[in-house]
Amino acid sequence: MLAALAGAAAFLLDAAARLPPEARPVALAASLGPLALTALGCFGFAPRAFGVGREGVRVRRWIAGPVLVPLAEIREARRLEPGALRRSIRLFGVGGLFGCYGRFRHRSLGTYRLYASRMDGHVLLSTTRGPVVLTPARPEAFVQAVADARAAAGPSAT
Repeated sequence: MLAALAGAAAFLLDAAARLPPEARPVALAASLGPLALTALGCFGFAPRAFGVGREGVRVRRWIAGPVLVPLAEIREARRLEPGALRRSIRLFGVGGLFGCYGRFRHRSLGTYRLYASRMDGHVLLSTTRGPVVLTPARPEAFVQAVADARAAAGPSAT
């Protein structure tokens, strides 16, 4: 989508060069505005940090509010093998600009939510509402923190 917007912007910029000087600012805004808004939207929803607390796992994003996966919904947290998500299909989301996030589908996982700030260190949260894949900075410590939080929460979270 970003490539299509960039192509459209290039076309409009070329057309704007042929306009009278007083019409160029409007043409520039019309051509670059959608591209800038798309980039800002992609940045705003991109994951920037992952944390584990009493309520659950929180995905912090740059501008948009955080995503919470409640502890009571988490059945298991485990590391995924490198390459485990190869051949995933993006259903709705962003893949590459400021990270990968959204809904994806994989033949072994089914439909899953992905919040990745990098391409390695994937952690799978098996939840009552479907799989969630994250990329915390320290995957092993993150998996242990989820297990500890679930244990501390007692039977309602296990």
